[in-house]
Amino acid sequence: MTGLCNARIALALSGLLAFAAVSAADQAPAPKVETVDVADAPAIGAEGAPVTLVIFADVGGVTAGGLGVIVHGLVEKYAAELRICFRHAPAADQPEHVLANRAAIAAGEQGKFWQMLDLLLANQARQGIEHLSAMAAQLGLDTTRFSEDIDSVTTHQRIDADHQQAASLKIGVNPTFFVNGVRLTGAKSLAELSALIDAQLSQSRRGDR
Repeated sequence: MTGLCNARIALALSGLLAFAAVSAADQAPAPKVETVDVADAPAIGAEGAPVTLVIFADVGGVTAGGLGVIVHGLVEKYAAELRICFRHAPAADQPEHVLANRAAIAAGEQGKFWQMLDLLLANQARQGIEHLSAMAAQLGLDTTRFSEDIDSVTTHQRIDADHQQAASLKIGVNPTFFVNGVRLTGAKSLAELSALIDAQLSQSRRGDR
C-alpha cells in the first residue's frame, strides 16, 4: 500500500511539474517585433513569402564572410516561404569596405546584385577597384557602366539611406538579422537562423487555420 501511495504522489508531482513548465512557456514574453523598411532593398524570394529576413551587413567586413553560404542554404531550404532582403552597413572609417558595398549596388543596377555579393564575400581580401572591376567582367557586366555606377550619386545615397536606417534601429553589431522583425545580432549559423524562421512559419500556419 505504501508503495502504491508513493507512486501516486510521484505521478501527481510529475503532473504538477509538467503543468508548471507549460504555464511558464505560455507566460514567456513574446519576442519584440521591430519595423524594418525594405523598400528598394535588393531582395531574393517571393514577395508574398510568409517570412522576410532582412540582413544588415558590411560586405567587406570579416564578420560577413559566411553570409554567402547561409543565403544559399536558406534559399535552397525554404524556396517560396522566405524572402531575403539586404541592407548595407559598412564601417564608415573603412573606405575599402564602403567601396565593396558600392560595388554590390552597382552590380545590382545590372541585375547581378546577389551574384556580385557571392564574389565579394568569397574574395574579401581583394577589395581594390581593379579587383572589383575584374569581378564585374567575370559576371559579364557592362564594365563602363559599372565604373560609373559604383561612384554615382544614387549609389552613395543608397549607402547613406541604409546607414540612417541602421542608426534609427540602433544597430551596433555587424551583421544584424531581422526575421519578420525579430532581431538577432552577430554572426549566426544556418541552423540558428533556420530555427527562428521555422518558428515564424509555424506561427504563420497556425494563423491560417
